[in-house]
Amino acid sequence: SPEYWDLLYFSVERKLFCAPRNEFEESSEVFADMFLLPLGSDGKAAEGRDKDHPIVLEGYEAKDFASLLKVLYPRGTSLIGRDAKVEFQLGKSEWISVLKLSTIWEMAKVRTFAIDSLSSNCDLQDSEKIQLARTYKVASWFEEGISSLVDPGHAPLSDDERTTLGWKTSALVLWIQINANHDTKFIRFRKDSIKCANCASPDSLLQNEDTCHNCFQALRPADELLFQGGAGRSTVSDSDRNVHYGEIKCHKCKASALQAFGALECQSCLGRVGKGGFVRVTPKQRVASLIKEKFGEEFVEYAT
Repeated sequence: SPEYWDLLYFSVERKLFCAPRNEFEESSEVFADMFLLPLGSDGKAAEGRDKDHPIVLEGYEAKDFASLLKVLYPRGTSLIGRDAKVEFQLGKSEWISVLKLSTIWEMAKVRTFAIDSLSSNCDLQDSEKIQLARTYKVASWFEEGISSLVDPGHAPLSDDERTTLGWKTSALVLWIQINANHDTKFIRFRKDSIKCANCASPDSLLQNEDTCHNCFQALRPADELLFQGGAGRSTVSDSDRNVHYGEIKCHKCKASALQAFGALECQSCLGRVGKGGFVRVTPKQRVASLIKEKFGEEFVEYAT
């Protein structure tokens, strides 16, 4: 009722707080259910009705609760005026406190507001986004953090970032950086992944070190080669693609790399392929595919 504020007393870390009941009841299913408990003999619930009988919130921190109250009960002066706009003077750590308690106490609107405020007004580092996403199940932060860290332009992980992420996530981030195809223009693959397109042999047709026909740079078995444009799916393997042998390019000069090579012979089926034929290659996967492969279960968990 606007004529009567029903006040509640809380004790958090032995610090006493007093706040109107309405926002807790309307914002949180947890507190709404709590207030449905049977009343005392005098018609009122004894717990929380006076400072001598506060609702004791065990296991919580006073600083977190104080931050939540700032959001639930903004100062009236910030609400007055034609163009009034509520400005919460909360720092990053305080917004994290709000996110923490709103998640635990099922305050959906407050939680969404805390996430938006942290995203818009606070400088969240990529590793911090991932850590918070895992703690409070925020799918958008997890995707943003992982996608940014695996970008080839991202600086190497610092000691602090590795500590925040943990060794397993740090290793997966590095693995994706190395193994993903970050280029949308070319199909990228290792030179030693060139195989016969006429049979299912896993053996490479180019296992030795060679030289690019155009820039004369060494092409080692593990070096990348490129193919521009679409490539048909191999009839032998779902993970492989058939590409035109004569149009394979050097990753350094982007020109045709194998023009000087003779016909390649498969030791398994004894088939031969010349510059006008096709070979089978295993492309590096796109970044999004590798992120989904390595972190897909977490994406599903945080999205629910």
